Amino acid sequence: MRRSGILCRVPQPTFTEHSGLLWIELGPDWSGFTEALNDGVSALSPRGEPPAVSTYWIDYALEGLARAPGDEITGGNTTRIVRTATGVRAVSDYELFDEESMTVEDFRSLLTAWRERVVAQIDSGDAARPAQARYQRNPQR
Repeated sequence: MRRSGILCRVPQPTFTEHSGLLWIELGPDWSGFTEALNDGVSALSPRGEPPAVSTYWIDYALEGLARAPGDEITGGNTTRIVRTATGVRAVSDYELFDEESMTVEDFRSLLTAWRERVVAQIDSGDAARPAQARYQRNPQR
């Protein structure tokens, strides 16, 4: 939800499982962050590791909250999440959506909820794993 150019508190995230991966959805008012999180964070294992559902990139983004304003927390194929003085900003490299901002606390809360769902999926022992299609690659580090 936007008010005078400032985004208000994010809604509860919903998670969709598709081909063994958990995707985060924040609703129509947060389409930029939904895109940036799924593109630049994801529940994929890192490159060079066996394909698996993993918290690696979620943990990497959580660690990125300690970075200085202006530093990139993570980047994907078409998006970036950048640290700001008071929070984080989702940026489209190709102007596919307007930039969106949220507080550090809200971003941390989203990542923590996503991480908990991924850990529950890992702990369930479900060996389901998506085939990594050629177009699909891990976020940039």
